[in-house]
Amino acid sequence: MGLSDVFPGLCCHQRQTVLILVGPAARDHGDRWKIPMSILSLRTHERMRHPSEFRQVKDHGSRCRSRHFLINYRENGLVSHRLGMVVQKRFWKAVQRNRIKRCLREFFRHTKGALPAPTLDIAIIALPGAEKLKPQDIAIEISAVMARKEGRSS
Repeated sequence: MGLSDVFPGLCCHQRQTVLILVGPAARDHGDRWKIPMSILSLRTHERMRHPSEFRQVKDHGSRCRSRHFLINYRENGLVSHRLGMVVQKRFWKAVQRNRIKRCLREFFRHTKGALPAPTLDIAIIALPGAEKLKPQDIAIEISAVMARKEGRSS
């Protein structure tokens, strides 16, 4: 099994790479895979930025809720999934808001390839209490909500 079998979109001409160490031998760097950084990055076309985009997802999309997040989603008909985040000023100071957004972006960067078709616009709204969560807890909570969403649609 080669690297292109694991990551089908892998192109050998891309310059930026990141090393992923696999297995217990990772400490001595025996097993290395070079993966283009572009696969793991969050590009501008994968973000929702305009209020009209958020409004369309809210008005015409579906909704899931967890204890700390409200997730609106809608098919977008584009090539890739897009993420939008709403972290309101009235609940947190800037440091806490930025931390929540950083954790959400990190979760999306690592899971965007695992989300099934059709591609979605996903708007995640943070609710009070989200600032106390660890990044792992945020990932677990949003994964559980998205899994429930998948269960309903099939």
